[in-house]
Amino acid sequence: MTISLILANLLLLLIYIRGISFSTVWLNPFTYIIVSYVPTYLARAVLLTLNESWNAWGLTSPQVVSSLLFATLFIALGILTNACLGLSLRRPAKGNALPPPTSGDTIALSLLSIVSLSGFFYLYINGQLFTLYTFEADLHRSLLVNIMSMCDSLKWLALSYALAILTRVKSHTVARLVIGIVSILLCTQAVINTGKGTLLYLGLIYCVWSSMNFRRPRVSVIAFAAVLFSLFSLYSYTARDYGTVRGTFTLDIVRDNITLVYGKLSQGGGAVDQGTTNIGNRTSYLDGLALCMGNLPFVDKGDYALGSLVELLNIIPRFLWPSRPFYSFNHQMAYDVWDANVFVENPIGRIAEAYYVCGWLGLCLAAIYVFLYGQVYRRLYIDASS
Repeated sequence: MTISLILANLLLLLIYIRGISFSTVWLNPFTYIIVSYVPTYLARAVLLTLNESWNAWGLTSPQVVSSLLFATLFIALGILTNACLGLSLRRPAKGNALPPPTSGDTIALSLLSIVSLSGFFYLYINGQLFTLYTFEADLHRSLLVNIMSMCDSLKWLALSYALAILTRVKSHTVARLVIGIVSILLCTQAVINTGKGTLLYLGLIYCVWSSMNFRRPRVSVIAFAAVLFSLFSLYSYTARDYGTVRGTFTLDIVRDNITLVYGKLSQGGGAVDQGTTNIGNRTSYLDGLALCMGNLPFVDKGDYALGSLVELLNIIPRFLWPSRPFYSFNHQMAYDVWDANVFVENPIGRIAEAYYVCGWLGLCLAAIYVFLYGQVYRRLYIDASS
């Protein structure tokens, strides 16, 4: 049964890819759901079927089949909704040039970059660049730190804005300067806080930008990025296992982490094996879905009945609601699904969250998600393309 579901998945992916030309596939928002789905559900099912050593949670064949079936139907409904809405983003015809950026674009990009850089350097000076926490109390930061963290996150918007400008004109000094500075700072932060997602997002942005410029993403670049991402993941997990990645940030801590990780990995043995296992476990969303299906009847959802939506309450400052609880769906799932007994963030993925909230009716959320994304894309991109 598992093999049949895996073959059905491959057929779905072929149908999806066949319906979109390769040059525009990266402009389709549903592509990124597929990119996430393949290693965390489809490939994971293959690993659990072929190699018992990956099955750390002792999942049975019926559990693997049920979770893969739910994930397959979820993706199938998403592909169907995607096809009905026609969400491939439209590019201007190659001969029709977009209007060049104005001075207003340059001023807006400059201001956005200044705000984001001020946020980064404030966090750097105050030792707030680490993003992992040991205790819930560590997350109760001051309002000013939270505001500057939001400013720091605008680097991604500045990077996207600069790339959008270079889509409309071949050369733009300010845009190129912003891309260079922001990319360096993002990679620096990734090394500091061991955040693997940063490199992944940069890779996806490259694919989108290439397609917007009528270029196919280079296979050599993607292959190099994949190798780099794998090596960085090994560094990340080794630093988290043996180094210091929580508390107050200092350059000395980062230097010591890099030295420690290099020493551990150069020795081989346990550190490498543990890091490789951690990388494999990061694709365990299928396991999370299976455990969610098994544990859900015994879980008291409480404030998390609507899943991660409850996290919107975190936006309320504590001076307005001093007793506000800390809401984090991923932390709660560590207790409800993964049976953790320490304060840790352990996600289960959006597909499993759909089951957590609605059971099998959560399949309907696939269509709702794609529809909502489609409306946003239509209003921000397609309707504005003229």
